[in-house]
Amino acid sequence: MGDVLAGTCSWTDRALLASGRYTRGHRDPGPRLRYAYSESELTAWAPRLRAAAKQVDELHVLFHNCCADAAVRAAETMRRILAGR
Repeated sequence: MGDVLAGTCSWTDRALLASGRYTRGHRDPGPRLRYAYSESELTAWAPRLRAAAKQVDELHVLFHNCCADAAVRAAETMRRILAGR
């Protein structure tokens, strides 16, 4: 797997639109915006993300739990998990 980068993007980002892949970890849209993922929840996603990364040139993981800094913290934690730290 290549570099894991954390950042922001728009749903109109060309890389996202070109890939045709969108994986969601939520069902009810209300609570997801006010939700902080635990490290164990994020760790559970790592094998699926690694498998998906082997099938594409680029894999983008988006966190839309945008209350305060929850999405940024989740992205940083996921980056650490995927990097094996």
